[in-house]
Amino acid sequence: MDFTEGECCPLFFGQKILRYKDEMEADLAKLVAIPSVCGPAEPGRPFGAESARALGAILKIADGMGLATKNVGNYAGHAEYGAGGDMAAVVTHVDVVPAGGGWDTDPFRLTRRGSLLFGRGAADDKGAAVVALYCLKALRDEKIPARRRIRAIFGAGEEIASNDLTMYFKSEPLPSMAFTPDSEYGICNRE
Repeated sequence: MDFTEGECCPLFFGQKILRYKDEMEADLAKLVAIPSVCGPAEPGRPFGAESARALGAILKIADGMGLATKNVGNYAGHAEYGAGGDMAAVVTHVDVVPAGGGWDTDPFRLTRRGSLLFGRGAADDKGAAVVALYCLKALRDEKIPARRRIRAIFGAGEEIASNDLTMYFKSEPLPSMAFTPDSEYGICNRE
């Protein structure tokens, strides 16, 4: 996308996303509150009830933003902005590993300490999922035209076998480009 003086350039776009800071934190708190550790498979819930609940929660948030959404058998789902045959994707996940010991706060309650947020999945990878979703919302709200579909994909079983995306892509097209902002890795291009 080309930008001219006064249009929405990346710096200004980042500032626009920050206006959603309180909403993003509230939505992250909703997701962190779901103990989405993968459990035994159930009919229609391949990674258990809590993982399916977390996937449903983020898709409900996206739907409330007016984004197109789809749940693919509770393996994974997506929210999408834009149109066209070509697609770019941000790949995240909403399941978590067990909390384990060492927490001095409730791991399933988002806690703020200064500028830091603590909670199971806040860094890996529910926080990234929420940010990806709000990037789509900002594009939509600012009416920024997209030359391709931009999809935020949310896996529901990444922490145990990563077959969530294998199953997802059996019925959904592969993006022509993708990245994953997973945990402390920053950006893993085409992981």
